[in-house]
Amino acid sequence: MDAERVYQAFTEKSDILNGYIVLEYEVLHTQSREYIVDDLLDVMKEKEVEV
Repeated sequence: MDAERVYQAFTEKSDILNGYIVLEYEVLHTQSREYIVDDLLDVMKEKEVEV
């Protein structure tokens, strides 16, 4: 999936970037890539965001 679509999903289709990623940065940056991807997919499902 291209980065532009992901960025749009996190900014235009939802508030995941500012409302979750930025707020939880301190915790997220200590986790593995797999954990972060799984976590973001869960957040997207909860917010019903489609890419």
